[in-house]
Amino acid sequence: MALVDADTFLVGHSLENDLVALKLMHANCIDTALLYPHNKGPPFKFSLKSLAERYLSKQIQVSGHNPIEDARTAMELLRLKLHFGPGFGEFENDGVSICKILSGHKRVRDVEQSDSL
Repeated sequence: MALVDADTFLVGHSLENDLVALKLMHANCIDTALLYPHNKGPPFKFSLKSLAERYLSKQIQVSGHNPIEDARTAMELLRLKLHFGPGFGEFENDGVSICKILSGHKRVRDVEQSDSL
């Protein structure tokens, strides 16, 4: 009995690195690095650690790399995406506009204050 067959879905973060290291190819991969795209676009990717902090409010990889912890975290991120839909976790749909982010930035506040003088 095989653990993985052609119908099995592999879930992980930046799976291409693991597949290359194992010299494997698999058609059914769900990669959290692609499910949660970086706001700068490819080739940039958020780390699993940063996604866990942002969307799961949890710290991972505190005392080094733990593949079991990483696998569980990738599964939790996939569950969030499935629950909230395809737009969840995308930069444009996070519910915070760039204007709001910039309005809280120190440099923007300094410029606004100097303009009012």
